[in-house]
Amino acid sequence: MGEIGESLIRARAIELADVLIRPEVGQFQWFDFSLPREMIDAGLNAGRDSIESAGYFARESEMSLPQHA
Repeated sequence: MGEIGESLIRARAIELADVLIRPEVGQFQWFDFSLPREMIDAGLNAGRDSIESAGYFARESEMSLPQHA
């Protein structure tokens, strides 16, 4: 499938998603995994923000995520 088809499928998937998580990772190259903790944190923060903005609520125990040193 070409770029146009992939773009159309991606756009449709976004329309159908209940929650869309878009971490701020533009400062990283797609092939650079030298700062994994920063990338993971960006994903966790984006996930929390998406859940909050979508109106999803869970008990604190369900939302607790492992802390890093």
